[in-house]
Amino acid sequence: MKKLFILFSCCMLAIITITAQENRLKERKQKDNHLRGEVRKNLNLTDDQNEKMKSINKDFKEKASTLKSNDDMTRGDFKKEMKDLNEKRKSQIDATLTPDQKNKVKEMKEGKQKEMKSKSDARFQKMSEKLGLDEKQKVSIKANQEKTQAEIKTINENKSLSNEQKKEQIKSLIEKQKAFSKSVLTPEQMSKIENRKKERTEKR
Repeated sequence: MKKLFILFSCCMLAIITITAQENRLKERKQKDNHLRGEVRKNLNLTDDQNEKMKSINKDFKEKASTLKSNDDMTRGDFKKEMKDLNEKRKSQIDATLTPDQKNKVKEMKEGKQKEMKSKSDARFQKMSEKLGLDEKQKVSIKANQEKTQAEIKTINENKSLSNEQKKEQIKSLIEKQKAFSKSVLTPEQMSKIENRKKERTEKR
């Protein structure tokens, strides 16, 4: 519980919450799962398009599963094969959607990104006020946040990585964020985080 809270706190401060990062993973996962749920509903897919999506999805999962179970394949070959599978899947999905539906997907993605940025900025401001961050700390933390977000975006867009590999690399970034936050925050501010941890624990 303590470790989870520390991860959460560091992301809220230095680097702006693990929640924002998880949202990006969820967004990516939603896209990778082929326009399911609300996205599909908003696109008004025809029955024929839905059936084609299911077929594309099934074919991808079967081939990806086969690759993952191949213990004789090198890491380099695996990454290349996964990249090829993802590119094939994307091409098949693009061929299934109409131009208007593709534009809707783009608009929804851009809207989601703006929404997440707005929420991220609001969380940062709230935490800054609670901890009493000075301007130098804010600038330093904000710069680190933007750097981390760019790195996470690069990881998420790397089609050669599996979901597990992405999670591991993002976890590594979060560990760096923890170290960074400790170097920026004062003992008093760290104490406030500890008190917040206790309050959260008591509520549970």
